[in-house]
Amino acid sequence: MWRYQMAVKGSEQELRWLNQQAQRGQLLRRIRGNWYQFQKTATRYQVFSEYVSGNVATEIDDQHTPFELLTRLQLTKPAVQVIYMGTAQTELQGARVDRQDAPLQLKIALAQRGHLLNVMNIRLVVGLILAVIVISLNVSDNVASWGMLA
Repeated sequence: MWRYQMAVKGSEQELRWLNQQAQRGQLLRRIRGNWYQFQKTATRYQVFSEYVSGNVATEIDDQHTPFELLTRLQLTKPAVQVIYMGTAQTELQGARVDRQDAPLQLKIALAQRGHLLNVMNIRLVVGLILAVIVISLNVSDNVASWGMLA
């Protein structure tokens, strides 16, 4: 199942939403833009996310860790990966990831918020253009109606 959610990747807001989905039995499997793909599961998972810069080795061996790699997302500005992992072990589900990479988080948040604002602006402009087209189709041919449209 695919769901649409506009959020800064790797943020607390996104992580809270992903964990709500996991508690409902929907486990994250893939991210494409603002579209998230979930898979139905009977097991309760806790989802974690982490930023990994390009110079860090990203090889994760699922066989020797209690965490399962759910998906990875490559960001371009800045060039980092967001790694999403989950665990079904109840003793690890209350754990918090201590993020001490505040400058990197700030760069990512600013770049993604800028992108989200651009998407919202495009939607607004397209909506206004469509509204003008619909109104112009319904306006009669007199000058007063065209003045109101303008």
